[in-house]
Amino acid sequence: MDQFLAALKQIIIQAIDWLFWLISLGWNWSIGQISRALNLRFQSLPDWKALLYAVLVVLLLYMAYLVIPRILAAIVAIFRAVWGLVETIVRIAIDLVWYILIAYGIALAINTFNVGALIGKMPWQ
Repeated sequence: MDQFLAALKQIIIQAIDWLFWLISLGWNWSIGQISRALNLRFQSLPDWKALLYAVLVVLLLYMAYLVIPRILAAIVAIFRAVWGLVETIVRIAIDLVWYILIAYGIALAINTFNVGALIGKMPWQ
């Protein structure tokens, strides 16, 4: 069973690796094509290529219009999560300090005060 799970884990890791390689290949190819097209001089292009150039620029601007608010919302969500984590850790630390001080006070009272010497023996002794 362990050998089967190890083989399954290896297959899953290889599939994920292949998927990220494929995404990286597509990303690099498409970004390379877009940047090569945008580096052309607009004035030197024939009319039909100039029209496609304008469509490309409009599509990139529209994509930025759609993607940038999502990215900003994700950044805000990350900051909120991190702030919530920090706030929780600080609250836990403050509570721990109080609990430790209370426990220290009780332990100090147990170890130093001799109430029996002040009021005599307790009824249960």
